[in-house]
Amino acid sequence: MIRVSIITGFFYGGLALSQLINMFVSLGEGEIHEIVTATYLSLTNIFSVVKVLIIFVNRRKITTLVEKINKKEFQPKTKNQREILEGYIKLSKNVTSILIGISSSACLFWAVYPFTVEGGPFLPLAAYVPYETVSWPIFGITYVSEMIGIVISAFCCTNADSLITALIMVVCAQLELLNDSLKTIGEHSKIELKK
Repeated sequence: MIRVSIITGFFYGGLALSQLINMFVSLGEGEIHEIVTATYLSLTNIFSVVKVLIIFVNRRKITTLVEKINKKEFQPKTKNQREILEGYIKLSKNVTSILIGISSSACLFWAVYPFTVEGGPFLPLAAYVPYETVSWPIFGITYVSEMIGIVISAFCCTNADSLITALIMVVCAQLELLNDSLKTIGEHSKIELKK
């Protein structure tokens, strides 16, 4: 687990850091087009790094929340409530599938785009690289490392967004279950009294 975190941090953090350095370098000596491109990509990736870090820092709180939701009090009590919960689970799975599809497509386009443009191939990201990438072996190694960083970044963002979506669905489902319980409180109390 620690090795995976270190490798992920190396590629993900390295990608964000190289884009941040590129932004500052282009601010000092670049043209307006380069400045805007570097700033847009840097701020987008920094935002995603912050989002993933916030989830990572609060992982124990999130785990505790999930454990509390699994208690008996929060489980569906009737067939109707089970159907409500299953509907939200299905919706959450569909949203996650859509996010994975969009993320995978974006990674594919990032990988292919540099080879389809006139004057290419070039590196997929506007990131600071302290060496020339004109010759093939150096370009290939740098290209592959940037693509690994892009895939890890997309994977981390998709996981973070899927987690937040699932938590929102859990809250919505619990509110709807509570609403259903309040609507049928008379029926449930009669059944409980008979027991």
